[in-house]
Amino acid sequence: MRLFKETKLCLASLCCLVLTVSCSDESEQADAYGNFEVDNTIISAQTAGELLRFDVQQGGLLLAGQIVGLIDTTSLHLQKNEILASISAARIQKINLNAQEEVLGAERANLVREKNRVEKLLKSESATTKQRDDLVGNIKVIDERIKALLTQKKVIDTQVASIVAKLGVIDHQMSNAVITNPLQGRVLTKLAQAHEIMAPGKPLYTLADLSLIDLKAFVSERQLANLALEQKVKVLIDSEDDQKEFSGKITWISDEAEFTPKIIQTKEERVNLVYAIKVRVKNDGSIKIGMPGEVKF
Repeated sequence: MRLFKETKLCLASLCCLVLTVSCSDESEQADAYGNFEVDNTIISAQTAGELLRFDVQQGGLLLAGQIVGLIDTTSLHLQKNEILASISAARIQKINLNAQEEVLGAERANLVREKNRVEKLLKSESATTKQRDDLVGNIKVIDERIKALLTQKKVIDTQVASIVAKLGVIDHQMSNAVITNPLQGRVLTKLAQAHEIMAPGKPLYTLADLSLIDLKAFVSERQLANLALEQKVKVLIDSEDDQKEFSGKITWISDEAEFTPKIIQTKEERVNLVYAIKVRVKNDGSIKIGMPGEVKF
């Protein structure tokens, strides 16, 4: 009888222990699983030429505005010198036209004075009408020549403006030859080497800000009803001891269902439809791209 009671007591204790462990396992189970990812930026060359210098290392940290490379601009310098020579020639031509205009202006003034003198003499019949008409005709000829010079000067001004615009394009291309990192981040992939020939749009390296990283996880339709953007959640990753916990925030919820990814669930559950979410986490350096993570709501 005593043995029966002790056996019964042991069974009861074992049942309580099993229930406790089961409840503990259930409470510790994550609500969603996924992998960490980032939105990377592809930095490309903006002009053509030999890549003379390229100070980029895979995994290196780059600051916004940091100069990381230089593309050869010899051909651009030659084009710029040619354009500057064209501008100088046009300006010299305009100076010559200005000199011609001054000469014609002086001739016109002399003709006007002579016409006025002849008109006075004409009143006293000391000059003829033909003399006055000839002077008037000469003045008109001078006026037409001056108008022609003014037209030529306008044409030259238009040409100079067009050439200066081309000079601006060259200067812009030369500034693009200096490769400046646009935003702070870490180099994920180096896609070019020094002394390679570049073309506009050719990728140089990929960059990502790893200080904030996203965990892309998947939830069921039942879970979706209790989730909202900006909602704070817990994110867990495996560590040497147990698990490391981070504070996260839901930044994106998919509006379309998809089949459960094979890497997330068992074969029997892959036919279930789930929704993708992204949880943004402040990275202390321990989270790497592609690392698995868990979410607790």
